Amino acid sequence: MSIKSKITNYRNNRGLYKYVNMRRHKRIKKDYVLLESMHGGAVTGQIYYLIPEIQDILRNSKVFVVSQNPEEDAQFLKKRGLSHFKIVKHMSLQYFELLATAQYLINDTTFYPFFNKREGQQYFIIWHGTPLKKMGKDTAHIFDLANVQRNFYMADQVIVSNDYSKEIMAGAYNLNHVYNGDMIVGPMPRNSVFYEKQLRESIRRDLDIEDKKVLCYMPTWRGQIGDVSDARQLETMLLYLNQHLDADTVLYVKLHHLVKRQLKMNYSNIKFVPDTYEIYEFLTATDGLITDYSSVMFDYLNMDKPIILYLYDLAEYQRERGLYQSPSDYPFTTAYSLSELAEAIRNIDSEVHYTDIKEKMVPYDNREGAKEIAQLMIDGSTTKNIKSYRLEDKKPNIAIHLDSNNVEEVLGKMQLLESASAQFILYFDRETISVEQFPQLMSMPDNVTFYPTLGNMNGNFLDRLVMKKSQLKKVMKNKMRRLNNEEQTRIFGDIAIDYLVTYVASESSTLLPAVKDRGKTAVWLSAHLSQVQSKSILNKMNLSKIDYIITENQDSANHFSKIAQPQFMTESEFLRQF
Repeated sequence: MSIKSKITNYRNNRGLYKYVNMRRHKRIKKDYVLLESMHGGAVTGQIYYLIPEIQDILRNSKVFVVSQNPEEDAQFLKKRGLSHFKIVKHMSLQYFELLATAQYLINDTTFYPFFNKREGQQYFIIWHGTPLKKMGKDTAHIFDLANVQRNFYMADQVIVSNDYSKEIMAGAYNLNHVYNGDMIVGPMPRNSVFYEKQLRESIRRDLDIEDKKVLCYMPTWRGQIGDVSDARQLETMLLYLNQHLDADTVLYVKLHHLVKRQLKMNYSNIKFVPDTYEIYEFLTATDGLITDYSSVMFDYLNMDKPIILYLYDLAEYQRERGLYQSPSDYPFTTAYSLSELAEAIRNIDSEVHYTDIKEKMVPYDNREGAKEIAQLMIDGSTTKNIKSYRLEDKKPNIAIHLDSNNVEEVLGKMQLLESASAQFILYFDRETISVEQFPQLMSMPDNVTFYPTLGNMNGNFLDRLVMKKSQLKKVMKNKMRRLNNEEQTRIFGDIAIDYLVTYVASESSTLLPAVKDRGKTAVWLSAHLSQVQSKSILNKMNLSKIDYIITENQDSANHFSKIAQPQFMTESEFLRQF
């Protein structure tokens, strides 16, 4: 690599180097609060409603809001009456420092793979919606769960709005049996605004729509950036509706900004939602909601006003994206064509009867919901509207690393360990498992959890140099030990690992360093290895750092047990402990 390339590489990684150094050497900053939504893509939603409540509860707090558009978002928040906060640009040097040192970390999705919560930090994930669309391992791209699963394993609390969401997310992100934080079911902060009746009147007055029937169309974001056909479909829809809306009806449209840029809004009865309001504030001024697969339909139940689902592509969407439930089964008005949608708008109900689904999906929302969640985060206090659950079992957790050499053998072995009183966590780089092995992975017994990992080992400039030079690794053993310990924390978060196992199926298998801070360490030698191979592999290891050698080769056990610390045992003897 040229000197110029090295300088460029250093500049590109300067933030990560700073994060590593700050995490190691700077104290936690008491009462500092970092709030992030969609990797800084939004300052609205859950975090918007938490800001004033946190400031009220934690009087000495210093609140930082992450943004990809600092000037624009700071201006928006100030215009909405928020103050005494600071905007920090996502992935800036200040961002890396705060992520490493702030006492409270609050997110509605995830932090990037380099994030590694440290002791003394409190991390809360308040999820951004109720899952209708399939997620995590329930999707076709099952390894997309990797960083979400990793963030959940670090979180002190994962907060959702209902028991349905709790069950879906615990299963989809492999939290059952192993997650040892609190799974919280409670009110969603953003839904508290639906109980502000005066706000509704104020917005309708400001927009001069007091005597109008006001509807809002909020389609789900389909993730198709720049899709021309999607924009054309919307244009066709809006043109048709504009011709069929009566003079007393106004339709506001809330679109993803990438879709919004492609549309020209030259309609008499259709407008974009004004940017001057947070979207849930604006929804308080409406008389009905039109959506499709967006979880906003569940939040809007708090309004006790009609909901129309425009499901023109239901079969295609269900086939390609996957849904946990069919929205056509909900007690909302459904439309599958533009003519049906126009008719549904004309005949929209003045009264609705959503009691059952409201009790299921938004059972704890109330006017004080944002305050209740803020109090839970800051001082741990709860109310009748907050339910806490523990998902972990009391079984020992045995983490086994998979690589391309051992994956087939380990997956086969796991199918036979259903009766073992232990929870096995199979962790591996996402490239290790082939598509053909997905069914086998998905059919594992309940006491086997899989965990695809991603991201690189963190390190500062000197650390990276040491990792690349094999001779330096030998000399700087303490530095490598620290790096390995930090990497295990980055991967497993707060999960209690009782046994960290390296399964060796061949002489080319990955030999992981022993990390005793995560529990006991074990090397599990395949029964297919010869005595010569077993001895060769063990000779490469620092056996003083290993607690157990699991082998069926008695000759190897007899040979090494005389000169090494580990306890040698057979596979059945090891498993019999549990």
